[in-house]
Amino acid sequence: LYHFPSKAKLFEALVDTYLGRWDEALRKHEDAGAVNGVAMAYLDLFVQEQQKKSAPQSGLLAALAENPDFLAPVKRYERAFLDRMTANAARAPAVIVMFLALHGLHAMKLLNTEVITTAELGAAVDEMRRMLAAAPVV
Repeated sequence: LYHFPSKAKLFEALVDTYLGRWDEALRKHEDAGAVNGVAMAYLDLFVQEQQKKSAPQSGLLAALAENPDFLAPVKRYERAFLDRMTANAARAPAVIVMFLALHGLHAMKLLNTEVITTAELGAAVDEMRRMLAAAPVV
């Protein structure tokens, strides 16, 4: 709190920093212009995070507890991110299913309600990769 005029400003900075770091990491992995390039980068980053077995980013929960409006930038970013993924998707519904599945897995980790085994997670990731690699529906 020494660097911010209020707790609210601290939480706003926390959210902005989180989104900036996430977007930077995503863009480094992204195969720009490739079909499903953004979605594959998201899936790859998710797998890397799972392998690190690091603690979940609970700062967003703290921000939410302080003021639900702090998550408005997260919602805007998530909508723009989903639009970016589906814009170059071979099959937009497959990308949306992957997006929902990964968000669900993130939520389980954040809430400490994980019930998926390592083998089940690996099989699910493999299936998501197959879905993304599938030919477009005509």
